[in-house]
Amino acid sequence: MWTRGELKAKAKSVLKMNYRQTVLVFFLYTLIIGGVGTSLALTLIGPLIISVFLGHPMEVGLCHYSLGNRKNEGDLEDLIYAFRPGLGNIIWVSFLKMLIITLWFLLFLVPGFIKLYEYRMVYFLLSENPELCFHQALDRSARMMKGEKWRVFKLDLSFIGWRLLVFLTLGIAGFLFVKPYIFGTEAELYEALKEKTGISGTTDPDKMTVLS
Repeated sequence: MWTRGELKAKAKSVLKMNYRQTVLVFFLYTLIIGGVGTSLALTLIGPLIISVFLGHPMEVGLCHYSLGNRKNEGDLEDLIYAFRPGLGNIIWVSFLKMLIITLWFLLFLVPGFIKLYEYRMVYFLLSENPELCFHQALDRSARMMKGEKWRVFKLDLSFIGWRLLVFLTLGIAGFLFVKPYIFGTEAELYEALKEKTGISGTTDPDKMTVLS
């Protein structure tokens, strides 16, 4: 059974082990997203284009880096991990995930939050296997998060102070510490849920479908 303290302690230890490269990875991510965002800021569909075709695939890359970093195997090239064969599938799965969550939020607020947490592990699953189809990714994430959503919500609440620091420093604290720390903690959470359920991007011992 994982605890917030254990996940955070492990994430800090991993970050300390490979701090310079990790900061560089997250700085480049911030620079690329910010640069493209500025160039598309005046277009109506600019934010959607950034999220679907750049932001989500790069987040999958950050997940891949964070998982590899636990074993001291993180590499700068992990940032563009998604931009290879399988990119189209990652974009498609990410778009459908975003669409489903948005529709649930438009209908009902609470079920929207439930779906948001239910599909929390999708990017980590794709970071292990970019070829996972839409149903596989969402189904596996839902089963990994079964009984864990409230605990993960409380984990998120524990980062409020750090997120406020990012705002107060105009984003500088984000790539220097906060984002690597949060992604590292998420990677530890993913590994803990893998150990609990036996489910990952590459293994799925239970074929039961829970999606509705």
